[in-house]
Order: sequence, then structure tokens, then C-alpha cells
Amino acid sequence: GFGSILENGSTMVGDVIDGVSNKVDDIGDVIDTKFAQGDYVEGSFDIAGDVIEGGFNVVGDMGKGTLNLVGDLSTDVANFGGGVLRDLGEFTGLETPFNGVASFVEGTGEVVDTVAEFGGDAVGWVADGLGTVSEGVVDLAGDAAQGVTDVAVATGEAISDGVDAGVNWVKSWF
Repeated sequence: GFGSILENGSTMVGDVIDGVSNKVDDIGDVIDTKFAQGDYVEGSFDIAGDVIEGGFNVVGDMGKGTLNLVGDLSTDVANFGGGVLRDLGEFTGLETPFNGVASFVEGTGEVVDTVAEFGGDAVGWVADGLGTVSEGVVDLAGDAAQGVTDVAVATGEAISDGVDAGVNWVKSWF
């Protein structure tokens, strides 16, 4: 019971901390590369994608951890109940029927644990997938927006250079 809570809680907290730490590292990489290269639009989109993916990862880790805890607690409670039934069977001299019922109770706890663990894995997998796809979509939009920005800047610079050249040419006549 209490051990399951501590184990699953510490695993869940560790997973969340690892996930957040990885996203902080990803954001640092964006700052060191995209922002350092002057690609502020793309970098901003990349950071937004990282934050979105990180949010999905935290939801997945917490959902998985919670369902794993429910499964483990079900097993613990069922095993405790099975133990009480076995002791009661021994005390009353009806060990065989009580052992049969105890085995059924313990088996039910294992089934609940397996289903909860599968559900937790599914939640984690879906959340991770949604996060990855969301980050990819936002990053792609950032690439496109940066491309548009780069073309606009280059066009503006070309026009400005042309105007300067024209003004200088006119000035050279006077």
C-alpha cells in the first residue's frame, strides 16, 4: 500500500522532472542556434512547440503514474484480502475453500493491475504521440513563417539598396 504510493509517486515525479529538464535543454538549444543565427520567428515557434510537447509529456507521465498506482494498490489490497481469507480458513479449519476464494481475490487484483498498467501505458503513448505531432506542426509553421520573414527582409533590403543606388546616381549628376 504505502510502498506502492511511494514507489509510483517517486517514479511519476522523476518522469515529470526528466521530461521538463529535457524540454528546458531543447529550449536552450533553440536559443543557442536559432536565436544566435537571427532566426527569431522560427526560434519562437520552436520554443512554443517544445512547450506544447512538454505539456503533453507531463500529462502522459502523470496519467500513466496514476493508473499504475491504482493497479498496484489493487494488487496490494487484493493480496491483503487474500491473506486474511487464508488466515481465516486456517483458523476455522476450512483451508481449502478459503484458499480457493483467496486465490480468486488475489487473481482479480492482478487483473485490475494489468488493465490499469495497460491503460497507463496507453495514456502515456497517446500523450507522447500528440505532443510529438503538435511540436512538429508548430515547428513546420515556424519554418514557413521564418521563410516568409527572410524573403520580406531580403526584398526590403533589395528595394532599399536600389533606392540608395538611384539616389546616389542622381546625386552624381549634380
